[in-house]
Amino acid sequence: MNKKEIVNKILEGFCERNPDKVLPYVSDDISWDINNHHVAVNKEECAKQVVDPDSAGKPVIKINNMIEENDLVAVQGECECEMKEVGLIQVNFFDLYRFENGKVKEMRAYVIEKKK
Repeated sequence: MNKKEIVNKILEGFCERNPDKVLPYVSDDISWDINNHHVAVNKEECAKQVVDPDSAGKPVIKINNMIEENDLVAVQGECECEMKEVGLIQVNFFDLYRFENGKVKEMRAYVIEKKK
C-alpha cells in the first residue's frame, strides 16, 4: 500500500469514528497537532481523538487534493460534522502526514471554519 492509500484508510477510519481502522497505520509515538494545538502524543490519545466525544455524528470528508512527496502526504479538503454544543460545522482543512518506517509518525491539521 502506498502512502496515499494509507492516508485514505486513515481518513475512512475518521469518517467512521473507528480507531481500529486508524491505529494500524500510525506509529506508537504518533504526534498529532490541530491548528498548532497538541492533541495526541501516542496511539492511546490518538484513539480518543478519532472517537471525538464532542461530536454528535460521523464526519463527512471530501478530499479536494492529495499530494505525495518523499515521506510526506498533503491533503486539502472539506469536512462537515454535527457537534453536540454548536450543531453542524463545516470546515476547510489542510493535513500534512509525515511517515517514518511505513507508518504515520506525525499529523498536522490546519482547520478553518467556513463562514455561514
